[in-house]
Amino acid sequence: MNNIGEIISDFEGIIGALLGVIVTLILTHILKHFGAIKFYIVGFEINFISDNDDWGTNINSSKNEAMQAEIQSQIEIYNGAEIPKVLREIEFCFYKNTNLIVSVTPDDKATEEYAKFGYYRDMLFNINLPSKQIIDINLIKFLNEEETKQVKKCNRVYLEAKDHNGKFYKALLGEF
Repeated sequence: MNNIGEIISDFEGIIGALLGVIVTLILTHILKHFGAIKFYIVGFEINFISDNDDWGTNINSSKNEAMQAEIQSQIEIYNGAEIPKVLREIEFCFYKNTNLIVSVTPDDKATEEYAKFGYYRDMLFNINLPSKQIIDINLIKFLNEEETKQVKKCNRVYLEAKDHNGKFYKALLGEF
């Protein structure tokens, strides 16, 4: 027992230095990952679309008469951590009070390409968030007739996503 005490006292400086380095590395790792992801809703619009008698469509018709719907949102997302983060499984989620009715994956308006007879947009599957920066994204989704039937039962819409660790984020886009 006496020998162990002597060995520790002989290497006291080395053990203290190693413990100091280990504690510093752990604290640096924790502090770099510390920082919240914040959502700022800049704009939100939902248009209910119905057929019109004049060979066209009627945008912003009443919710009950709508055959289709289009949702648009402009969102700023801030990553407060010192490391880049990723948001995955991004969805527009439609709720009636607290019950989830339907969820859809939005399209990224920045990828919009026009062709001769229409346009194409990429679905938004993930967002890369640089460290200590804010990014601006424009989301849009055209809902088909079946999805619109479900949305007409709802009264609010959220943007929901998960980060790289599986943490769940939910931001209220608006009520209608």
